[in-house]
Amino acid sequence: MRKKIKLKVLLAAIIFIFTACASVEFPALSVKAADDDCSAFFVDNRVNEVNISAPPIESHLYQKSDGTFLKIRVSESEIKGDIFSEWEVDEGENIVLAETYDESFNYIGSKRIPLELDIYGGFYYDGTYYYVLSASDNHNEDDNKEVFRLTQYDKMWNKISHGSIYGADTYEPFRAGGARFTDCDGQIVVHTCHLMYTSSDGLNHQSNITLYFNKNDISDCTYNNTFYTSHSFNQFIISENDRLVALDHGDAYPRSVWIQLKRKGFNRNKSVEVIEIPGEIGDNYTGTYVSGFNQSDTAYIVLGNKVDYDKMGSSDNRNIYIAAVQKNDDGSFGNVNLKTITSYNKEFDYINSKLVKLPDDTFIALWNLDSTVYAQKLDSNGNLLGGVNSFKGTLSDCEPIVARNRIVWFFDDVNIIKFYSVDIDSLDGSLIKSVNRGHVYRDIVATGKQKNASKECIKCGHKTTVPVPNECDYWWGKNGTGNYESEPESHYEVGEEFLCWLCSDESLGNMAEAIVSDSSKISVLPSEYGSDNVLFKTLKPGKVKVTVRLKYRPAVSKTITIKIGHEYHHKKTLKKRTFYKGGKEIRKCDKCSKTKTVATKPLTPEFNYIFSGKKYLMIGPQVKKEKNFQIKLTRNKKSKVNTYKVNKKFKKLGYVELIGIKSGKYKIKFRVFKTVNGKRIYSKWSSEEKVKVK
Repeated sequence: MRKKIKLKVLLAAIIFIFTACASVEFPALSVKAADDDCSAFFVDNRVNEVNISAPPIESHLYQKSDGTFLKIRVSESEIKGDIFSEWEVDEGENIVLAETYDESFNYIGSKRIPLELDIYGGFYYDGTYYYVLSASDNHNEDDNKEVFRLTQYDKMWNKISHGSIYGADTYEPFRAGGARFTDCDGQIVVHTCHLMYTSSDGLNHQSNITLYFNKNDISDCTYNNTFYTSHSFNQFIISENDRLVALDHGDAYPRSVWIQLKRKGFNRNKSVEVIEIPGEIGDNYTGTYVSGFNQSDTAYIVLGNKVDYDKMGSSDNRNIYIAAVQKNDDGSFGNVNLKTITSYNKEFDYINSKLVKLPDDTFIALWNLDSTVYAQKLDSNGNLLGGVNSFKGTLSDCEPIVARNRIVWFFDDVNIIKFYSVDIDSLDGSLIKSVNRGHVYRDIVATGKQKNASKECIKCGHKTTVPVPNECDYWWGKNGTGNYESEPESHYEVGEEFLCWLCSDESLGNMAEAIVSDSSKISVLPSEYGSDNVLFKTLKPGKVKVTVRLKYRPAVSKTITIKIGHEYHHKKTLKKRTFYKGGKEIRKCDKCSKTKTVATKPLTPEFNYIFSGKKYLMIGPQVKKEKNFQIKLTRNKKSKVNTYKVNKKFKKLGYVELIGIKSGKYKIKFRVFKTVNGKRIYSKWSSEEKVKVK
C-alpha cells in the first residue's frame, strides 16, 4: 500500500498575545590560514516570504574595486526570531563573520567580530566605516538599560566608537521585523522595531522605532517614533537630500503597506497607502509580504507578494506585485500604480523576492518560487521591460549587488556557500560557484550493531561522532512539489527531477548518498533539501538501477529500477496488420497521455502443436483461414522443402500431416503464402522447433 505525506512550510498561526497597537572598497583582512579555518555556519539563510513578519537581515555581500568580494554573515544563534515564539538557539560565539573571496569566488580569508550586545540587528557600510547593530532585552523595563548599540569599525575592523541608546520604551528589540539603514543629513538612520513597555492593558505592544546616530560623533544618538506603525512587520528606509522616506507593513495602525516622507524642519509626515489590507484591525494575517523598496528619479518602487484579496480566506495563492508611487515636483506623493506581474494558480511552499536598482535608474525584480529563480526588468516607473527568464536556484536574505554587469548574491546551504549570478542584459542566471567553508570530514562508516560513526575534519582536525540508524524509511517525490510517497513513480520523463528522502529517528546520521548504474541516463545532483535527501535528474531514455543508502552505514540501502521516457501501452488500431503486410497503431503513454503513431510489423505465424510418430509428423499452425503452407525441415545441415507427402484432408482442417519421413532429429519451421496475380507472397518464417521422428 502506498503511503503519502505532505511536507509544507508551517506558517505561524498563533495570534499575538498583545493586540494592535554598489561597488565599495575593502582592504585585505588579517586572517588565519585558509586551509585550517572551518568557520561556516551550519544553517541556511533563506527567508520565506509566506511568513507573517520579516526577520533581521543576517547576510551581506560587497565587491572591492579589485574585483574581490566581502561576505558578511552573522551567527544564526543571534537571530531573535519572529513575534510568535522564541526560537531555540545553539550555544556558541556571538559573532559576525567577515569573509573575503577572489573574483572567481575562491575563499581567501576571514575575520570574526564579536557582538558587543546579545542580539544581532544589522550591518551597514557608509563608504568609510563598518557598523554593526546589536541589542539587549529589557524585561525589567529599565530606562537605564542599554537596549541598542551601533558599533563603528575602520576597514581593518579596529573599533572606533559606539553609540548607545537606553530604555527607549523597548521591552524586546527586533521582534517581528528587521533593521535597515540609510545616510541622511549627516546622520546614520536605522529604521527597526521593538516590543514596547507594558501598556495599561497589561500587554507589550509592537511597533517600529527609528534610531539616529551622528556620523561625526557616533555616541551622539537618539530615537523617536516619527514613522509610527503598529504592528510593523517589515521596515524600510531610504533618503533623498534632506528627506527620509520610510515604508512599513502594518496590520492595525494603519492596516496597510504605506510610505511616509519626512523633511527636515517639518513636524508632520506626508504619507500614502500603497496597499490597503482588508480585515480586522490587529489580525496578524495580512496576506502580503514586502520584500523590496527603492527609488528612481521619478518614482518610489515597492516589490512584494500578496494574495488576491477578493478571494482572501478561500485561497492563499500568492503572486508577485510591483507598486510605483510617482514623485511630485513639490516632494509629495503622486499616483499609486499597483499591479501583479505573475498569475500563478497554485500555493507555493517557499517564496522570496528581491528588488535590485541598476546604475541607469532602472530595476530588476527577482523572485524565487520553490527551487526556481525568475528575473524581470523594470523601467524607472516600474513598468515591465521584455520577458521573464528563469533558472534553478535559491535567493536568500542577502541583498543582491551589481558587480561588473551582473547581479550577484550568495546562499548558505548548510556548510556549502553557493554564489549565484544574473546577467543584467540577457537575464541569464546560474549557480557560478559552490564553496565548502565548513568542516570536511574523513568518514568512518558504522558496521554491525555499532551505534555511532566517527568523523575527523581533514582541514582542522575537529573530531565528532554521529549516531547512525540501523534502518530507515525511503520516501520519494518530484522535486519542488513537497509531496513524498513510500514508493517511487514507475517511470519518469526525460529532464524530470525527483528526490529520495531517507527518514529515521537518528536524523543526524541520516546523510544519504546514491549510486546509479548508468550516469549517462540519470545524474545525481546536490540537494537543496538537506543531507538526508538525494536529488536525481533523468537525462535520456532507458532503464537504470538506482541505489540509495546511508553514507555512514551503507548496508542500509534500497535499490530500485527507474524507467526513463514515455511508456506507450494503450493501443488503438488504425490499420490492421496481416501475415503479409504491417499496420499502424496509436499508442498512449501511461504517465502523461502523450500519443504517438507506430508502424507495426507483419504478423509472424506460430505453431499451435507438433506431434511426431513413426515416420510421420503432424503440425498445427495457429494461422486461421490460411490454407497454403510451406514447411522446412533441416537435418544434417541439408534442407528440404515440401518434399514429403501432405495429407490434404487434414490441411483443410488447419493442420498438416507429413508422411514418409525417415527416423531422426529435425528442426522444423513453416510459413504461409498466397498467390496474387500469379505471384506468391510469403509471410515470415515461424520460430524454429526441434522434433524427433521414430
